[in-house]
Amino acid sequence: YLIASHGAILNQVFHSILGIVPQPNHQGAGFRLVNTAVSVFYYYPAVHRWSVRVIGDTRHLQAGSYFE
Repeated sequence: YLIASHGAILNQVFHSILGIVPQPNHQGAGFRLVNTAVSVFYYYPAVHRWSVRVIGDTRHLQAGSYFE
């Protein structure tokens, strides 16, 4: 699935996936996500676990990376 959203919403989703308790007023752990960054998570339903592959990858913005 592809999910596109604002960084604040994605931060809350990442907190939920990783089991980090969100803190009020943007205190505590947070993820710096630039526009168009790619994050990849895998879910394993048999064990109810997530695996983080990458958070905030921007290599696709650099010349000669993915599609050339």
